Amino acid sequence: EMDILMTRFLERGYAQLDDSGKQAFNRLLDAADQDILNWLWSDSLPDEPELARLIEHIRPIVTKP
Repeated sequence: EMDILMTRFLERGYAQLDDSGKQAFNRLLDAADQDILNWLWSDSLPDEPELARLIEHIRPIVTKP
């Protein structure tokens, strides 16, 4: 499932990120898959503000068909 979601984001939203956002995305990939899935499918967010903004950017991109 993570592969599908991340591929969807890479195809639909990654290019919109600035350099800071791309660096945050690389840090996000270091998180546990279960944490990322939880952040994407619930209202919870990571503690790091930049990762939280990134999750809020990614959510609508990966959760719509």
